[in-house]
Amino acid sequence: MLTHDGERSEMEFHGGRLVHATLGNLYGEAACIVVGWDEGAFLIDFECGECPQTVTHSTQAVLLEALRRFDESQRDHVTAKHSPQSSCAASFAQVAPACGF
Repeated sequence: MLTHDGERSEMEFHGGRLVHATLGNLYGEAACIVVGWDEGAFLIDFECGECPQTVTHSTQAVLLEALRRFDESQRDHVTAKHSPQSSCAASFAQVAPACGF
């Protein structure tokens, strides 16, 4: 379990592979936006039982996609801050549900 600013995410691993992730009403790959959290707390439960398999891509693919989206959101934020024509840039949390694996 990971927590940050009142949000709670749960990720379950089996055999070193990410198989299930939740964050609010998001699940699977879309819930992996926690990669963008810059602080928080985590708790590891080694006694976890069975869980649904909501993540269908490899752990590496999920991590790389989450990091790519985080990088783009950071770039968009900097661009919006320095561009008078640009309105508010889309945040990472707003684009994450549209995962395009």
